[in-house]
Amino acid sequence: MNCQNCGKELEAGQAFCSHCGQDVAAAETSVAATSTNAVPAVDADGYPLHWVGSLPIWENFKMCMTKKFFTIQGRATRGEYWKFSLVHYVIVIVAALIGSVMESSKIVESVLSLLSLALFMPSLAVMVRRLHDTNRSAWWLVLILIPFIGTIAGIVLMLLKNNPLPNKYGSLPDYSNYQG
Repeated sequence: MNCQNCGKELEAGQAFCSHCGQDVAAAETSVAATSTNAVPAVDADGYPLHWVGSLPIWENFKMCMTKKFFTIQGRATRGEYWKFSLVHYVIVIVAALIGSVMESSKIVESVLSLLSLALFMPSLAVMVRRLHDTNRSAWWLVLILIPFIGTIAGIVLMLLKNNPLPNKYGSLPDYSNYQG
């Protein structure tokens, strides 16, 4: 056995290291306590216990539209991305239906244009954060510009499973203590 402090070899039953004076029993207890405290409790898939990956659908949409409007740093879980996208698409479809029923006018066109503009940046930001969750850079969004293939590639990338481990873009988002 070696000393935890200086690495020199210890004799059996030695209470203190003869080289550095380290208390052998105290060092072993400290290492054991550190190693048991350093391991977080995780489930079978590697996610932290009691982890909340996304908010309820409307709270999630509000968060993306307000607190994370321009935020491309960090990560977005699958749930965060798809809940935002669902509300986004419903709003766009309803607005398009209303626009098609109403007479074509500059006011209707202006409102629809402003709505599209208001939803564009948060959509782009949540897509970038979603790519970050899969440990990919925002440059992967260039794929969606390719006709036909880009749509399929974009959907596949957004459907990839969350990575429970920290990556170069940060740790896994946890909304268990979120205060809206």
